[in-house]
Formats: sequence, C-alpha cells, structure tokens
Amino acid sequence: MLGIHGKIAAVDFDICIADGICIDVCPTNVFEWMDTPGTNPHKLYPDLPPLNSERKADPIRENDCIFCMACETQCPVQAIKIIQP
Repeated sequence: MLGIHGKIAAVDFDICIADGICIDVCPTNVFEWMDTPGTNPHKLYPDLPPLNSERKADPIRENDCIFCMACETQCPVQAIKIIQP
C-alpha cells in the first residue's frame, strides 16, 4: 500500500503503528511526522499492536543518520531497517 520510505533509514509505512518511539530515540532528528489519513496497517496485518495515529515517522533527514540503530532496535513492530551506504 504505502511501501517503504527512505533508503538509509527505511521505514515500512505498511506496518508502522505510529507510536513515535523512533522520533523520541533518534539523536539526530532523522524522522518527522507525516500525515497518512485513511491508512491502517491492521487491514493487512491484524496481529500488530494497536495503531496510535494516522501519522507515520518519515525519514526526512535520513542523510543525518549516524547508524546508532536506536530506532531500529526500539521499533516494536520492526518497521525500520537501517542500511549503511
């Protein structure tokens, strides 16, 4: 549906539950909220934890990523994959 956003800090918008933990733990502010109205990953993945909002953490500043892996490690649904160039 929404696919993966980003190539360094790749976020799978189809399974993101919008809990914002990646935004909270990122020391370089790679992520920013992006409105995605009408999207609900539970239609495809009913076993996911509850959806928090219809916003997703967009890796808008992924070039600032320092590869600390905090976002990937803390994401409760493994919606983030850090890929070093």
